[in-house]
Amino acid sequence: MKTSINYFAMALAVAAGVFVGNLATDFTRLWVTTSMLAKATGERPSFAVNEPPESAVTAGNNYREQVARENRQQAAQEQRQRSDQMLEQRKASPEGRRLYVQCEAWQRNYDKTPTDTTRRYADFYCGQYRQYLNTGVITNDKSPF
Repeated sequence: MKTSINYFAMALAVAAGVFVGNLATDFTRLWVTTSMLAKATGERPSFAVNEPPESAVTAGNNYREQVARENRQQAAQEQRQRSDQMLEQRKASPEGRRLYVQCEAWQRNYDKTPTDTTRRYADFYCGQYRQYLNTGVITNDKSPF
């Protein structure tokens, strides 16, 4: 026995499915839009409604200056960290240790016998050590005399 298909009920079921799908899509779009809008308004400067237009420009400029200042501070901090890391690597290198030992030895000599010669050697070797720590290069490896 054949049963007849109820086309009206099938049309209603399909229409209800399309309606629910569209409703879900609209709610998802609304949620994404409001969350993006909330994030965007949280990052932008606020402007008063009754302020003159130039105050909005000033506020925008202040905001851009603040962001630029924060970016410069962050870049400077990263540069200091890299510089400190390089300084530690140079101190630990064989060349850095050799120059440190020479500087310390001549500094002790100068402290024990403060003559012009020991001062020159202490200045020379400690200067070489400082130069190596700052630049990583020793330009003059000859004695001061």
